[in-house]
Amino acid sequence: MRTRICLHLLSLFPFLFSVCSLAEQDVVITLEQGKIQGMREPVPGGYEVEIFLGIPYARAPVGELRFADPQPPLEWTGIRDAKSYRAVCPQAPFLPNFQPLTENDTISEDCLFLNVYRPTKFNHKLPVMVWIHGGGYYHATANWFDGSVLASHNNVIVVTINYRLALLGFLHIPGTQLRGNYGMLDQVQALKWVQQNIASFGGNPSHVTLFGESSGAASVTLHILSPLSAGLFQTAIIESGSAVSPFGAYSPRASNHYDVFIERLGCFDKENLLNCLREKPFEDFERAVGGVDPRMPGPMFPVPTVDKVFLPDEPEALLLAGRFNKIESVIIGFNKDEGTFLYSSAEPVTYAPPSIGAFHKAVHEVTLTQNGDDCELLKQAAIHRYTNHSDPSNPWNLWENWKNLMGDTFFFAPVTRTANSLAKAGISTYMYLFTHRSTFSMFPPETGVCHFVEVQYVFGSPWKPNPKIGLTSGYTEVERGLSSFLMKLWTDFAKNRDPNETVTWPLYSAERQKYLEIDLVTRVRRMPHADRVAFWNKFVPKLKQYCQGRGETPL
Repeated sequence: MRTRICLHLLSLFPFLFSVCSLAEQDVVITLEQGKIQGMREPVPGGYEVEIFLGIPYARAPVGELRFADPQPPLEWTGIRDAKSYRAVCPQAPFLPNFQPLTENDTISEDCLFLNVYRPTKFNHKLPVMVWIHGGGYYHATANWFDGSVLASHNNVIVVTINYRLALLGFLHIPGTQLRGNYGMLDQVQALKWVQQNIASFGGNPSHVTLFGESSGAASVTLHILSPLSAGLFQTAIIESGSAVSPFGAYSPRASNHYDVFIERLGCFDKENLLNCLREKPFEDFERAVGGVDPRMPGPMFPVPTVDKVFLPDEPEALLLAGRFNKIESVIIGFNKDEGTFLYSSAEPVTYAPPSIGAFHKAVHEVTLTQNGDDCELLKQAAIHRYTNHSDPSNPWNLWENWKNLMGDTFFFAPVTRTANSLAKAGISTYMYLFTHRSTFSMFPPETGVCHFVEVQYVFGSPWKPNPKIGLTSGYTEVERGLSSFLMKLWTDFAKNRDPNETVTWPLYSAERQKYLEIDLVTRVRRMPHADRVAFWNKFVPKLKQYCQGRGETPL
């Protein structure tokens, strides 16, 4: 009877969420598809959170729905248990130094689930933060990112989503029915689910912030560019990635691998390709991806592509032309030593500097990715720019130059181009550079403040250690404070469209390029890595035109 009264009250007074939740030992929510039962847990710091795990936002993409647009979930009867994580999407082998899947992770194509975290006590509609995980579009899961601390400490609702990965999420072959972008369409479906259902949790569907890191950040950028995502979110946080990063979306180099994938899968008849692929067990797709060398830039497997539906044109062209959704505001940035991730993650035991041969090979791969063909002039210009000419064979000079080359091409240059386009379009843009190296880091000192390390602070790991994204222990009290500060910046932005409640953070412009350096002490600075970024964003485009026979030599 008490449950029935609560449900009736909720239909009349949508702000009584915490009252009805506290009236029962378990937390029951009514969605469009049926009822779910979550749980309440204490959170370090004297908070409580209500958690709802494994909620289906789409039907299982199996059978005829494999390599098809996601479909809305079916209704269910009774109360669905939402107290445990559900399956992880099939994926490719991951980098050795980062958290792999464990025997406790169930892998299944029936994986289109999301998780919701909310504070227990509130009396108004809450802002919503939807997290898109990274992992290169081929690995990871929403289940690694516990939103308990972020939600409870800061009075927001956090949603984390799974989406199809690797070949099952992004395989596209020109001239066939395989259009690709299935993982991106999953994300759109999840955002639609949020619009339809988040009010049942006390969330405000008109106050949604989309945030993500690495390929998750590239995904966020793609949603800014996609007409299918218009109106589904109002603000965005883009951490260490962009749709115009080499890994962000389709490049000509990626097409070289499709024949390899199809050959490994044994589906040679193009006219019967889709039926053949739908008959294969998902394990075949995991094996078909094979190993990936993370030191070599450019997609080694399918990534989002121009399909004229989700993505109407190349991301670079859309950004330059201002053809994107005019959301209200954006936080965008990167970490101090982004490039070390790509080398250190490939070397599980040693962190020896690269040889001259390996460095030149990396330059070749970078310039190939940038240009789509082998431009010797571009390659020689990059070698010249990233060589310490006083001692070119010194191992640590090679390491520093390799780190800068990768960091600049993958992150600093493309993220800066993205910020410039967004700011020029009138979107309130705030740039940051995260520079804090944890006292007890999982990486050796040579890696500095590498890719991904800010995520543990964004999700409050110093308060509630999460080995999936950070350390199990070893954070200092000062780092706990840094985590609280970073969470407050992100959630102030989600609440107010502006992060300036407790810090002075000036708007970014393409001309001034002011950014906030985030460490134990914050500083406002200008033009991160200006000379190196200018090489890629101003000089290299001229070289590319010359290599393609469309311009005068810039030298």
